[in-house]
Amino acid sequence: MTIMDLVEVQTSGKQPAISAHIENISRSGMFIHTDNPLPIGSKVKLKFVIGIEKFSTISAQGEVVRVVRPDKNMKTSPETSSPFFESIVPGMGIRFLDLDFKSEEMIERSILLTQKRHSKN
Repeated sequence: MTIMDLVEVQTSGKQPAISAHIENISRSGMFIHTDNPLPIGSKVKLKFVIGIEKFSTISAQGEVVRVVRPDKNMKTSPETSSPFFESIVPGMGIRFLDLDFKSEEMIERSILLTQKRHSKN
């Protein structure tokens, strides 16, 4: 049981799809980590993989409803020279527009199973 942490995001324009990390997800939408968020109101096509008994690909239409711009005071990890974030993760919140009931249920079950697993630790 898992939600893969990558989502493919395709805009309505001719730009190529991007892959981004899923920071959190719910039945109603997701927040994805990206340094180049789209404008609020942008329509997107989403594709990601979820697995409970078996892996399934979920495809949905979405709308950008929240944008968090990269922090200009972002720090860099001395070990890797890559940026890390102390508290604010840049990205965008996307509301699902047409997620079917079966996909909603798979997301909900995966979230509940993940919460149970983390509460045991």
